[in-house]
This record gives sequence, C-alpha cells and structure tokens, in this order.
Amino acid sequence: MNTPKITAKNVLNLLAKKHSKDVFVSECKSGSTHYGNHLRMDAWSMPRSWAHPDVTAYEVKVSRSDFLQDNKWPAYLDYCNIFYFATAPKIIDPGELPDGVGLIECTRNGGRLFTKRKAARRDVQIPEDIFRYVLMARATITPANLNTFDTRENWRKWLRERESDRTLGWEIKGKIREIYAENVEKVDRENRDLKNRLAGLEKAEAILAEMGIHDVGQWRIDERIAEARNGASRKIKVLAEDMRRQLDLLVGELDT
Repeated sequence: MNTPKITAKNVLNLLAKKHSKDVFVSECKSGSTHYGNHLRMDAWSMPRSWAHPDVTAYEVKVSRSDFLQDNKWPAYLDYCNIFYFATAPKIIDPGELPDGVGLIECTRNGGRLFTKRKAARRDVQIPEDIFRYVLMARATITPANLNTFDTRENWRKWLRERESDRTLGWEIKGKIREIYAENVEKVDRENRDLKNRLAGLEKAEAILAEMGIHDVGQWRIDERIAEARNGASRKIKVLAEDMRRQLDLLVGELDT
C-alpha cells in the first residue's frame, strides 16, 4: 500500500482541527500589507480564554530543502508565546532546533498530528498590529456567532483589557523602581552612618593607644570601656600623688 504524499494543506487542515475551539488563522499576517514589510505565518492560534490567551504560531514544512533554506522563521517569535514547526514525517530532527522551539509531525498516513518535542512558553508582549489584522481582515461576523469571541466587540474588549493590563504593568514597574531607589538611598545612608561610627571608633582607639592601651581590636566593647576607665583612674591617681608631693614641698619651703 502506497503512503500518501503529505502536503502543506494536509498539515494546515490537521492544525485547524486541533485548534477547532480556538481562534485559528492560517497564513496569518503580522499586520497591514500596505507598506509591504509584513510577515506571514503559516498558522496562528489563540485559545478562547481571557485568563490564558497564549498565542501559538506554526511554520509548516513538507520538504527537507524548504526547512534548510528558510531563514525567516525566527522573526515569527516576536508574534507568539509558543512556536512549533509542523511537518510531514522525518523532515526535521528535534536536535536541529534551537532551545524552546517545538516540533509537531503528522503520521505517515496523514491522519493525525503528534508532538515530537514540546515547545517552551516565552513571556512575549505580542504586538498589537497582529490582533488588529485578525480582527479587521480575518474575523467573520455572522448571526450564528454574534455572542462568541470572534465578534468585533469582544475583540475590542480584549484589546482594551490588554491595554489596561499593560498600563498596570507599567505602574507596577514604576512602584518597584521607586521602592528600589528608596532602599538604595537607605543603604547609602546606613553606609555613611557606619563610616562615621568607624571613624569615631578609630579616634577612640588612637586616644586609648596614647594612654597605653593597645590591641583594642581584639576586645569586646565592654572590655574596652572597662580598660579605658581603669587606665584613666590609674593615670589620674599618679597625677594626684605627684601633685601632693609638690604641694608638700611647697608647704615645707613656706615654713622655713
């Protein structure tokens, strides 16, 4: 039995089936075609979920030469959180792909898809142009789906909430920067205080050294204070005794 030839259309149909409950756009452009500098992804999908609207993009390959000659696909990474190559069998070895890039293959008979390497989720801020393209150029408005995610009003709501989330993110980042600046200032102030205290201790150490008290860096502070007091007391006592002897001599001279 001959194995059927797998075409790009076969793979796209399987992807559309896989994402039948999601927003799915084949040959999705990155924005307006007016200026001619847009990108075109083979497939682009987003779950109908406000909480987890991660975008997945696909590059379809059905020949080895097409994969080897393609150098444009890395630009698609800016337009999705998850990126996969979707291929006919045996087109790409998973080890050839960069970290984070996933690989999906269809079976030999073209009946279904299976994941050969899971893609990593990347925290990417998806450009708004691609959402505008999907909304204005690819959304279908019919009576049957007026209350679904595909309606223009729901898309507008999604874009508004996206802008609100972005504003909140900026505010949070601003607050983090403010807290960081306050902590840096606090640390600088504490460092200045410590330097001043250290300078004071060094002066005290010099004074103690003049009094014959050395190696104070090896003592505990209470031991330093006690030694300073004892040393000062001995020195004062010596001075007092010397003064008394001088006074005794003076009295003796006055008596003669």
